[in-house]
Amino acid sequence: MIIFFSIVLILQKPFANIRSNQAKAIVQYLSEHYSTRAHIIISGDFNGETDEPFYDVIRKAGFSSAYRKVLNDKEPLFTTWKFREHNGIEEEQCRTIDYIFYKPEGFVPIAILKLPSKEDIGSNGLPSNEYPSDHLALETIFNINP
Repeated sequence: MIIFFSIVLILQKPFANIRSNQAKAIVQYLSEHYSTRAHIIISGDFNGETDEPFYDVIRKAGFSSAYRKVLNDKEPLFTTWKFREHNGIEEEQCRTIDYIFYKPEGFVPIAILKLPSKEDIGSNGLPSNEYPSDHLALETIFNINP
């Protein structure tokens, strides 16, 4: 059996503690309902970067990042890139906030979708004609361990 969670955590930097609590709730739910040997993937828009507490919560629960594994211990340069107006000033937001986490006992990531560069996307950021979402699509091919 493979358990797949697709999630979106609360938006905006001031809510980092709420994102951490949301991650704790997900991890607790999984530990209460599934064996530690279960094949589990958690992916989605976490709305936070790797220096936020939610990231440590997920990793300390035994999950690994698929992109980080394949990219030699680094996350992608960005998974969202947009320009937003804030107090009358246009601000660039280029961050990695989307992830695919997996239990390493159950899976081995063998390939990931190569993400486009800023040059590929175009100077206006996301969304664009070629990339119609404000987030880039992530994809991982896994070998499944029995």
